[in-house]
Parts: sequence; C-alpha cells; structure tokens
Amino acid sequence: MTNLELGEKIIARRTELGMSQAHIARALKTSAQNYGQYEKGERDFTVTQIKTLCVILGVKWSWFFDDVEYTDDDEIITYWRGMPQQLQPAAKSVLKTMYDQQDRSEITHGKRTRDDQD
Repeated sequence: MTNLELGEKIIARRTELGMSQAHIARALKTSAQNYGQYEKGERDFTVTQIKTLCVILGVKWSWFFDDVEYTDDDEIITYWRGMPQQLQPAAKSVLKTMYDQQDRSEITHGKRTRDDQD
C-alpha cells in the first residue's frame, strides 16, 4: 500500500465519521496543513501517529494493512507466534538445520563461490 492509498483510506474513514482534518490534526499534535500532506501521501505517518489514528478512527491496527498481501514469511511468523513456547527451541533447531543444508547445497553445486561467503 502506498502513502497515497493509505491517505485515501483514512480520508474515507474520517469522512464516514464526519471528522475534519483539523480535528485529527489536533489529536496528532500537528498542524492541519501538515496533516493534509499525510492524507495526500506526501508525508509518512509515524508508528505513534498510526496508534493515535486507531483510537480516533475506531479501527484496529490491522485495518491499515487489510489490503496488504501476505507472503510465506508472514505465514511462518504466524505459525511461530501461535506455537507453544516449549516447542520453539525444537522448531528453531529444525529450521536452522534446513537452512544449513540448503547453504551447503548451494556451495556444493557452484551457486555460491568462496568470495560470496566472505
């Protein structure tokens, strides 16, 4: 999601709630002019500002990222977070072993040179 798309999403929600830019700007402790630049995608929101927007707009953190496509990495992280803590050392060991085997395979099959490893 681009800054502009995020800004458009926030504008739609703000409008739905009948809020002005000035109202949100005050809550974010910035000027209405600066806030307008956020909505136009010309400035990046900080994490703190996103947290504040969650409260003001009545949305969860994930609302900002609903349109983001997840990758396999995200799926692995989700599994990891849901895994009982006592299983994590064993899972980490399995992943490390798989990674190490892949690494050796690439070196053996000429995909990496000794210079690549330094």
